[in-house]
Amino acid sequence: MRPSRRRTVFVLVWLAVTVAVAAMTARVAAPDAASGETAGSTSDVAAVRLADRATVSVTQERIQPVLSLDGSVQPAEPTAGGGGFDIVASVQPVDLAYRLIEPPAGIQAAILGGPTGFPCAYKGLVAASSEGGPSAVGTSVRCGIPSSVRAVAGLSATIVIALDAGRVAPALPLSAVVGSAQQGQVVVVSPDGRARSVRTVTLGVSDPMWMEIRDGLSPGDQVLERPVQSDLLSR
Repeated sequence: MRPSRRRTVFVLVWLAVTVAVAAMTARVAAPDAASGETAGSTSDVAAVRLADRATVSVTQERIQPVLSLDGSVQPAEPTAGGGGFDIVASVQPVDLAYRLIEPPAGIQAAILGGPTGFPCAYKGLVAASSEGGPSAVGTSVRCGIPSSVRAVAGLSATIVIALDAGRVAPALPLSAVVGSAQQGQVVVVSPDGRARSVRTVTLGVSDPMWMEIRDGLSPGDQVLERPVQSDLLSR
């Protein structure tokens, strides 16, 4: 073989080997690059999703804590003043422990199929007797129906208890707070909207819309309006 032809063959072989090595190197590097790109994009998506979620901050709101209970009309306990009727409504243990601690500020009542919006005089908490069967065991609120309201024993009724006179206080929407009494948690979002942290807060009274925040947040702190369970995981 002539020297010129040998050089040509050598050059072609060298080019083929170089192309093959380059192709193998690209295939090996591709998964790592793709993995890095995917991880980066996932982080960006997570940050965008957090930034896009609604946040709220503490505002001054009027809070009127109330407790609504279902009960029934029963004959009033015998007194020197005569008869009449009461509404007796069962209270859940959680409400006894954290809400109905002091005598209420007032009670409004309604009788199913009858009058509504009349005052019902608080008579106290009564313990049901076990003689009435398992359903009778527990604690109930008893309040007196005015004599001007027509009633008979056995009617279904509802009472709405004003737990106190109401107040204006720093508050968050109920949906933003995990917890209902004494202590709760909120998810604070950083000013740039890309990071979150779980904060423990001291709770006060609440109503169907607002939860009083007594301690744990600074003015201007933004918290998630509707945190989910995964938001509470340590970061």
